[in-house]
Amino acid sequence: MPVNVNQQTIVFLACIITGILSGIIFDVLSLTAKKLRFKKSAVFLQDILIWCIILAFFFGIIYKINGAVIRWYIFIGAIFGGFFYLLILRIYTVKAVSFIINIVGTIICKIFNILAFPAKKIARLFAPLKKYVQIIRKKKNNFVKKTVAKTKRIKILLKKI
Repeated sequence: MPVNVNQQTIVFLACIITGILSGIIFDVLSLTAKKLRFKKSAVFLQDILIWCIILAFFFGIIYKINGAVIRWYIFIGAIFGGFFYLLILRIYTVKAVSFIINIVGTIICKIFNILAFPAKKIARLFAPLKKYVQIIRKKKNNFVKKTVAKTKRIKILLKKI
């Protein structure tokens, strides 16, 4: 299939954009994993999943734009896009994603506090009852212990008869 220079340029630019998007996706997901404190095994599985998705996306773009013809400039474009992202755009992406994660976390905490407020009030209302419940438990346990001791004595007396 003959490919002209215009098509090659479009494919090259698409690969640069794909390299940049790959870096952004990877950083967003890795920053999210750090902020949420995932276990190392979960981060490992997440990394593998991310790279499989990025590869599928990359080859999907190549298939869509270039008819799945793999040329050397495709990989150079993706590598160039990745380096461009790492050297220039990563700083801004990390700051923006961290800021967004912090805002979302703050909003979620506020929503949780608003929803937990009635439960806290109800717990404070029933706090004085806790003492009475503990006293009743102690009395019940003492009653059970005394009853068990009496039944043991009765069994011993009945065995003697």
